[in-house]
Amino acid sequence: MKKWIIKYSVGTTLAIAILVLFAAAASVYGGSLCKEDNKTVLSFLNKHVPIPPARIVSKREVYGLCEIILQIRGEFVPVYATDQFVLAGEMFCNRHPVTQEKIRDIQAGLFISMRPELDKVVAMIYRPGTEKIQHTLYMFTDPLCPYCHLAEREIRDIARKHNAVLKVVFFPVHLPEGEEKAIEAVCRRLDFQAYIKDDWRKGKERQYQCEEGEKLVEKSIAVARKLGIRGVPTFYLDNGKRVTGANKGLIEKMFSD
Repeated sequence: MKKWIIKYSVGTTLAIAILVLFAAAASVYGGSLCKEDNKTVLSFLNKHVPIPPARIVSKREVYGLCEIILQIRGEFVPVYATDQFVLAGEMFCNRHPVTQEKIRDIQAGLFISMRPELDKVVAMIYRPGTEKIQHTLYMFTDPLCPYCHLAEREIRDIARKHNAVLKVVFFPVHLPEGEEKAIEAVCRRLDFQAYIKDDWRKGKERQYQCEEGEKLVEKSIAVARKLGIRGVPTFYLDNGKRVTGANKGLIEKMFSD
């Protein structure tokens, strides 16, 4: 008998349910559903629970259940199903985050495929004083995000330490002021050293709103949403590893894992 823990979410986590299932019986149901085409699977899901327009980005059998990762409005949403029922949430096995590990793999693959598009919306680049560049670190940020601002000098130091080019991409979440400041940074053509200072962030400088900045920020927001980014700061290493939040330890860990 196998034990799984599935964390239920409806917007935010509401509860944790412990399910004890017979693996042999579940494998028949889950395996057969995973063999169906995506159109059939989406129709099956809608039969049990209405879902908004979605596409299937991953489908595999996991411990006798069919794991289906949906992309809905840029966000990855996991469900588990047999041909008789649907469970919405995340799976854990022996304290191992089965669902999140798969989602991280999907995010990494999507990021790598989108890097050429992403590089077109970079607002500024910081290059450490070294000729031996080994990595590229992307930072999605909002000029008015206090956590992003606190992390900026630390991120610069991390880039220096690991010989990484730092590429800044704007994803304003403080609207409309954050978006206006992002546009201003582009129109002023600030470099990273000028950007991390406090003085230019104060007040509204409408004269620095320009078409070039508006287009770049609009495109960078679209790219961030395609990547499923929901908040800032969010960091990506060039291999697709991702950290959400200003967690210096986890960002450093990306370079060593």
